[in-house]
Amino acid sequence: MKHSIVIGIAFCLTLSGCESWMEEHLGRTIVDFQNNTEYEISVYSILIPPYSLHTIIYPDTSLPFAIPRVVDVKAGDYQTIYDSRTNLEDFYKEYSTDTISLFVFSTELMHTAGWDSIRNFYAVLQRYDISLNDFRSMFYHPTFPPTEEMRNIKMWPPYGTYDSTGQVNALIR
Repeated sequence: MKHSIVIGIAFCLTLSGCESWMEEHLGRTIVDFQNNTEYEISVYSILIPPYSLHTIIYPDTSLPFAIPRVVDVKAGDYQTIYDSRTNLEDFYKEYSTDTISLFVFSTELMHTAGWDSIRNFYAVLQRYDISLNDFRSMFYHPTFPPTEEMRNIKMWPPYGTYDSTGQVNALIR
């Protein structure tokens, strides 16, 4: 009996770090967004519930008029932006798209300038236009600023705009 409990605990601990195994075998997908900057960011995407079929879908990369639900990610931390038994492949199919956009904003700017200013001036730190294969290649763990492994993902501004701490690269200023 003790042996079975130990094996069960080991199995559960193993699952906690294997999102791709969980997707394949349990139909569950978790997308964690990593913030590698020294400031708080906010992330918006159609992946963040509540889901709506009236949401703006790629290739339309405009921002919604109403303030969307965002996930705040503290400096040097990560937050889950998608955790569902609906795997991402089905999510892409439901929205009839091959690309999902993730928008990254400065949380401070969202609080000081307000959503209308952010929308009107398109004050986006980073926008990723991510395919299902892109998500899989980054193990469902997008980051800001983009890592070397993300360099081939479609994004705006382009890869290399930010240094590894999220500051605008000195070569671009």
